[in-house]
Amino acid sequence: MSYSVFRVEGVKNTSSLKGLCKHNKDRISNTNPDIDKDKSKDNIVLVECDSTYNKKFNEITKEMRIQHDERMKTMRADRVKSFDKSLDDSSSDVACEMLFTSDEKFFENMNKDQIRQWAQESLNFVTKDIGIKKENIIHAVVHMDEKTPHMHLSFVPITQDGRLCAKEILGNKKKLTWWQDEFWKHMAEKYPDLERGEAASLTGREHIPPRLFKEAAHLTRQAKQITDLLESTNIFNAGKNTDKAV
Repeated sequence: MSYSVFRVEGVKNTSSLKGLCKHNKDRISNTNPDIDKDKSKDNIVLVECDSTYNKKFNEITKEMRIQHDERMKTMRADRVKSFDKSLDDSSSDVACEMLFTSDEKFFENMNKDQIRQWAQESLNFVTKDIGIKKENIIHAVVHMDEKTPHMHLSFVPITQDGRLCAKEILGNKKKLTWWQDEFWKHMAEKYPDLERGEAASLTGREHIPPRLFKEAAHLTRQAKQITDLLESTNIFNAGKNTDKAV
């Protein structure tokens, strides 16, 4: 039996959007050995990002930027901040990244069109069930160039009254668990074999973001390679026999 997987991570500042863009759009990563660049041409784009994530972010928040600059005109000189500086100093997330996937078994008999349909259903959940406007989505792409297909969807959490507030849109951890339940219900209508994955809040396990997990795995492999190299050149054994000198 396969499981429906839906995760959300907050993006804390605008500089972090650069790294997201490199990984999701440009497919540049020094810590993810799973990317098969020969297959990147098969990646499926549902919401295009013609430029960079930062430029798309600036387009989406254009009105907010104008309003901010107007407010700064009435501020004391020592309190004036640029729009980006104001965002980076805030505790609020400037964007959110969603991950949708399942296991290899779920995708094994699907062709590209069928995987696109699965991704479109996931996108429909975002726009129709959660209510995130498509014009606030920075990018949505299915990576077909790794072991298991998965969709990354990045969006700017703009509220109805024009503020950046991911918590107001997605809620707290309890509400996120509820959204995961709703996602499973939504997808199970078309994919009845899917089961609801275990919520981290119920198992007591903390979710590790995929990028951090892969970075840790990469560093572990590097450490092993260094250890093997040192052992092969007998550096570890050097000096063991120095006390036997005549």
